Amino acid sequence: MDVFRNGDRFYDFEEVLKKIREYEIATNTNFYRRDSRTIAAARKRGIKRNIKPELLFYSITFALLSDIKYPPKLSRKGRPKGSEKTVIGITKKSKRHHLQPFFKKSSGIKELAILQWILGDEKGKTVFENKEKVFQNEVQDLAFSSALVDESVDLLIVEKFFTKEAMIDVMSVVMRNKENSFHKCGSCTMDLTLTTNVVKCSSCLGWNHLPCVFLKTVPKAKHWYCKRCKQINK
Repeated sequence: MDVFRNGDRFYDFEEVLKKIREYEIATNTNFYRRDSRTIAAARKRGIKRNIKPELLFYSITFALLSDIKYPPKLSRKGRPKGSEKTVIGITKKSKRHHLQPFFKKSSGIKELAILQWILGDEKGKTVFENKEKVFQNEVQDLAFSSALVDESVDLLIVEKFFTKEAMIDVMSVVMRNKENSFHKCGSCTMDLTLTTNVVKCSSCLGWNHLPCVFLKTVPKAKHWYCKRCKQINK
């Protein structure tokens, strides 16, 4: 006897209980409904199976009943999803893209940023979009960004955009800059040392003198973002 069928709908809990009872009679099966807060209470109520001592609570309602469909949810009232206006008719502002630290960004965004730090904004964007190869003579005498020396930057993810000789030159320059602690302020472009009175943008990895970004002390927040990154992500 098939008491439960695929596509059955129940509009209240009483109907479910009734069907379960019919199924028990038809199949000579008993369903146990238990709700005990402690192991001791569960044993007093006559549960027969073994219970692991490390379990503090358990709750068994009914055995699994598959293919039971519940009534469809009623649609919520209010403005339609995707509406360009608020309830009172004011045009909604576009949502801002959330700023993320560099290490959390997607691989594509990282690749574009690293290429621009090596080749400059325009050349880096062109190489990224057209999947071009960069040759050795194109990386000579370039002013690499100091962001490339950051520990979260993996140069190998852009290796596919460079010839072998060009990539060796890029790696050599970056390693030399790391040894020399090469950093420039992203605001005044002057050299700086990573001692005191400096702050790093978690998104573009650029370092800035505190006075250049109108700060008196290093922010206590885990991540700090420069004004340029905030404007880009408006």
